[in-house]
Amino acid sequence: MFNVLICDPISLSCIEKLKRENFNVVFKPNITRESLIEEVKDKDALVVRGRTKVDVPIIDNATKLKVIVRAGVGLDNIDLQYAQIKGIQVYNTPEAVTNAVAELTICLMLSLLRNIPKGNSSLKKGEWIKNLLIGSELRNKTVGILGFGRIGMEVAKKLKAFECRILCYSRTDKSEIARKIGVEFTNDLDYLLRESDLLTIHLVLNKETYKFLNRERLARMKKGSYIINTARGGIIDEEALLEFLENGHLAGAALDVFEYEPPETEIEKKLLRLENVIVTPHIGAQTKEAMEKEGEEVAQLLINYFKKIKI
Repeated sequence: MFNVLICDPISLSCIEKLKRENFNVVFKPNITRESLIEEVKDKDALVVRGRTKVDVPIIDNATKLKVIVRAGVGLDNIDLQYAQIKGIQVYNTPEAVTNAVAELTICLMLSLLRNIPKGNSSLKKGEWIKNLLIGSELRNKTVGILGFGRIGMEVAKKLKAFECRILCYSRTDKSEIARKIGVEFTNDLDYLLRESDLLTIHLVLNKETYKFLNRERLARMKKGSYIINTARGGIIDEEALLEFLENGHLAGAALDVFEYEPPETEIEKKLLRLENVIVTPHIGAQTKEAMEKEGEEVAQLLINYFKKIKI
């Protein structure tokens, strides 16, 4: 029997499926770091979401650990290099959350353009400020998609219905995929930045993409444009973003992610207070459907992995 520790919320169906396959499942969705260091000692598998950081001390204490599964897309909360040194396999479930994140991305675009949060909050305070809430339409705007992986492609497909110009960027050539979807492809970052009325970020976070949108690149964005980030907070230089939002170079931003979560720096707290910034607490994958699918994929990954090593 293999021992599995699940450190973050997961669907009940995932736990039940693993138990039916004779896994010993320990479910501790609010486990502290201190408890995790002790609890992981005799575990064969570790399941985490974005909250739990799996770093050198955790891995060193996990003397029996064979596999880590990240329910979701990013792997930036796991020390991949050290896991590899220790011979630990690492998996994630990127397909499970694709639709959920893409839908939130478009929701945030529309919320920015139509001032929906301000309309909601003002009316609940008893104010009728209809004449102050003149927004813009998504139709005929140029939407730049920075990162053309699973989620970026899904955003592009959904945006087709809004009759906007869709411009997709990737450092690798994905022009044929873009052609099939019916959108424009570029590997010229400057072109993407200066053309986009709205820029949505769908890069993975790693050493190469940390603060990828720095002060210099943000300055190249079209004046009066908007930025949407449902990927990872560390991809944007938050101090530079604050500067360009305050001086009017950028008209607004919608942020589902921050470099530190929950936001803790003074820069992040200032971003939260800006009227032209919409914020959500990293809810891109927080749908019933995505979480159910994540759970199914996590369970199947573990079942397949341990069947393979038994053979």
